[in-house]
Amino acid sequence: MRVYFRPLAVATIVIATLIVATACSGAATDAAAPSGPWSGEYRHATSELSSDFERAVFSDGTISASEYRESLDRYITCMVDRGYAIELDEDSGIFGYLLEGGADSAFDDASGSCRVGNNLLIEPLYVDSYINPTHDDFSKLIAECLVDQGIVDAPFTAADVEAALAGDVLPWPESDPVAQRCLSRPVR
Repeated sequence: MRVYFRPLAVATIVIATLIVATACSGAATDAAAPSGPWSGEYRHATSELSSDFERAVFSDGTISASEYRESLDRYITCMVDRGYAIELDEDSGIFGYLLEGGADSAFDDASGSCRVGNNLLIEPLYVDSYINPTHDDFSKLIAECLVDQGIVDAPFTAADVEAALAGDVLPWPESDPVAQRCLSRPVR
């Protein structure tokens, strides 16, 4: 069985982990000061750098596509070295993960360990800023996409998106590829 890990789900989990971890840490860094709509998240991430690789990536105040890819390759190599058959799956510049077999607690432990110093800080910031470069409210963007694509009728708001995702019944077919695209990549 192949399991696909969506980058946004991974990013959300990683960001939550970073928020908790940062509350307990105040590590300094000599990374360049970022600017733009994602500068706060960038500064937050640079307070958690744990490897020379991460320090090099963050040193110029930006994360390039090649640095993002290298962070993923380093993670994959670590996971393969631990015995997991995992590979990348690209979707228009953003990658997901394909895993042979299932994920269990041992996989979760290995994954968590392999992320540190490799893609833990880089992936969520790159993915979020790539998908939503202006840092708009993501639920608002999803609502606009669903309306624009004719999946739901206007008015449909960010609050409607959040309520739909928190509820048991979605106002669109769960397997609708256009709706799925709006949920994962409402911009681009």
